[in-house]
Amino acid sequence: MNNITESGNVLEFHENDSVFKKLLFGILSFFKITNSIKDSDPDISRDVLKKSADKEFKKIRKEIEKVWRKVCVVVTPICDFAQKKNINDRVVKGLLIPKEYRDYIEDKSEAVLLIPFVIELDGNEYYLALDFRYFITTDLTQENVTGLFRIRQEMLAEVQSKLSRHINRQGILIIDER
Repeated sequence: MNNITESGNVLEFHENDSVFKKLLFGILSFFKITNSIKDSDPDISRDVLKKSADKEFKKIRKEIEKVWRKVCVVVTPICDFAQKKNINDRVVKGLLIPKEYRDYIEDKSEAVLLIPFVIELDGNEYYLALDFRYFITTDLTQENVTGLFRIRQEMLAEVQSKLSRHINRQGILIIDER
């Protein structure tokens, strides 16, 4: 990669584990873990199910943390480069999660985007999960990052489109005190 700040680049972070631990917590689906336990034992009691799901959730998080890749995708619009307007780089943080954990990734959230294809890197297969709640601006030349690969223009457009929908969602408009 000639310039790590170009749109579509996927960069790996080499520090800042605490942010990525929070990100992983938001990407993993407690509901899916609970359902997989319930499917394997339909007669399980609610209390035992909750304890088992908590234990399994923690176990899966620890397993992923051993092999994850902490990444971000540069989503700065290409026109900013062409017009030389980019002062800071716009990135969305995410994780490369091993393929075998795909079924535990939250896919119903508007804030989480799971790239729908497997990425092979260093002999391992991953899914790229991005969390739009971790959309930031930064100066990538000051960060401890290295370039991994670049996503195609079509996929970048999809990421930017879903990110813009996430940013522009309405949310709570009014709270009425009665």
